Amino acid sequence: MEKKSSSAVASVVIVLLIIAGIGYTFYRQTRDNIKKVSLVSFSVEKPNLILESENLTKVEIWAVPTGSNIAENDYQKLGEATLTNSGEATQRWIFQIPLDPIQATDIFAKGYKENDLVGQLSLASEGEMSIIDLLWGGKSSAAESDIKLGGIASTTGISIKITKIIEDSRCPTDVRCIQAGKVVVDAKATTATGSSNITISTDKTTTLDKYIISLTKVTPDRSSTGTIIDSDYTFTISIAEDTKG
Repeated sequence: MEKKSSSAVASVVIVLLIIAGIGYTFYRQTRDNIKKVSLVSFSVEKPNLILESENLTKVEIWAVPTGSNIAENDYQKLGEATLTNSGEATQRWIFQIPLDPIQATDIFAKGYKENDLVGQLSLASEGEMSIIDLLWGGKSSAAESDIKLGGIASTTGISIKITKIIEDSRCPTDVRCIQAGKVVVDAKATTATGSSNITISTDKTTTLDKYIISLTKVTPDRSSTGTIIDSDYTFTISIAEDTKG
């Protein structure tokens, strides 16, 4: 009886040790995952906003409008950032700065893991400079070119040729719209590694290899009383080299 009792006690101890080991492993994994999920930095690299993070699945960019008695429900979602280096330890998210200045007291990024909000970072930490000056003042460090349909924008190591206008849903200047709309074009990008067909839009940054490509301006403006023919369009293409990506 004593041997059976000792054996039973030993079995219980072993089971408890196994459970404790599993529990500790789960705790460490959970703790490590929580530790790795974070927003590291949020900054301006014209013509884009750059968020660096760890282990996020989605990043949203928001604006706090000017005015009195502004509540969280009044905040404006500008859009979602694009992840440019999936699989790396430090993620790099890029969001093209809107073409037209926004009257805002702050711009901030929200980071998510699946559907859970991890946290947010604000551009207000950049200093006393106003959001207007910070985002739309001064010059971009990127190379910019104004080209027509069929024209080529180029800088060291890359050239971009616009081949087709896919969409122009911009709000006419003489109409009040709920959404600003966008311009989308097809383009042929040529680098040292070859040629690729890409899509460029005024509302989203495009990345190719180490390059960040943005359609920062389109003229002329749309009007409800007229039609723009393809040959009248002028596109401002911005090309920056992402040395950190």
